Amino acid sequence: MTTPHRIGRRRAGSATHVACAAMIAACAATPAQADSLTTGRAVTPPGVVVGDFSVATSRAGGRVALLYHAARRGGDGRELLFARLGRGRNLGPALALEDRVAHSGAKQVSTYGARVAVGADGRAVAAWVARGREASRDQLRVATAPHGRRFGPARTVSRAAFRQGFVPEIKVMGAVAGPGRRDVVSWALGRSPTGSLRAAVRTRGGRFGAPQTLGSIAVGFASPSALVLAPSGTVVAAWIRPAARNAAAATTLPAGRRRFGATRLISRADAAGHVQAVAGPGGAAVSWSDDRRTSGPPIRLRLARLRRDGTLATPATIAEVDTAGGALEVDGPQVAFPLAGPVAAWQVFRDISEAGDGRINSTRIDAADSREAGFLAPLSLSTAGAPTRAPVVGALTDRALVAWPERVAPDRWRLRLAVRRSGRAWRPPLTVADTNAAIAIAAGTRSALLLWNPFDIAREAERGRLRLAVYRR
Repeated sequence: MTTPHRIGRRRAGSATHVACAAMIAACAATPAQADSLTTGRAVTPPGVVVGDFSVATSRAGGRVALLYHAARRGGDGRELLFARLGRGRNLGPALALEDRVAHSGAKQVSTYGARVAVGADGRAVAAWVARGREASRDQLRVATAPHGRRFGPARTVSRAAFRQGFVPEIKVMGAVAGPGRRDVVSWALGRSPTGSLRAAVRTRGGRFGAPQTLGSIAVGFASPSALVLAPSGTVVAAWIRPAARNAAAATTLPAGRRRFGATRLISRADAAGHVQAVAGPGGAAVSWSDDRRTSGPPIRLRLARLRRDGTLATPATIAEVDTAGGALEVDGPQVAFPLAGPVAAWQVFRDISEAGDGRINSTRIDAADSREAGFLAPLSLSTAGAPTRAPVVGALTDRALVAWPERVAPDRWRLRLAVRRSGRAWRPPLTVADTNAAIAIAAGTRSALLLWNPFDIAREAERGRLRLAVYRR
């Protein structure tokens, strides 16, 4: 059995122990919290190289779905798609969703870009792109797993011609497991830089209806989380329109209408980047960055919240990042949405290595919390001077989580987790694992899953086994 790391753990004891604990708590900078984080457990077999992955959990935390593309180390380079279903870290056996293999008379199938969602009723929805099932066609495939059962046969929702040696012209943009089997999948169709954003909603008969075109999309700027389910049951899609780089959004019509309403441009004069649809216990929104440095202003991080009537409010500014002092980029914002309101985190990257003075690039992870009057001034979560990778976020009912990798030595990285309980200060970051990794968070009401794909520092392309830890409050 895995021993959990404890954060501010409270224990019963004698009156003396209780008194000592009270004195310690009084001197502490932040109140104690009885939350915990388990150590990471491998959830993929040895001998395989994992590519893309996706993890989701129901809001109540009752079911977990994990998808991953995997190829055998030293094999032919093909990646097949596997799924595991379970509760917490207790996942069932791996099931190949595309299980055709290369042998005499059989087709050789590769898979790309899987996304998975789990609904409140425990139903899981998976979407991915398959190449090789049909001559000269890439297929968008969707499969569902009813509560307590594994994924059933996949169905093809869309097709596109492919060119050998090129990435698919179908890119999965999101999947939602909505109430009443009102599942939604969205995808971008077309070659970079411009394509078409499509969406399909499952009909009452159990099949997906005819695809609906939501608008043109800048494929090169496509966001991986462009489709979310709000607590109200409204589905929000968000994306970047080409040319003027506008942030665009569409929402599903009221219950009983399985279509999206009209597309709305919500960024106004902003030069939008990093457009995301975000949702959590506190609501839903669309976020983006506004980078208009050709005209002088700083980079603004922006957020438009979803109103109760299904419309999006006037955008608010989360923070402004000063661009003075060298070339600078912002990765984000990434927005978590606990019940008390949105919390944003982002990476600031400053390129200072081209000055010829031997200095290295500088990065940091910043975060800002919302209040009734707006967002507070941002603060830095990462270790000063430590290079970082972009953060990921998650929201429980009463707190926000931010995770990121940071380098503490030339050959040493660590995966960090910061937690902010609503109405409290950020707790000091916790080291989850000593590794550099691609990471994901899937949050429920009282717990969250942290999934990471570690890789060798010296050979960054050679990844290890996926590992999964559980945070509980």
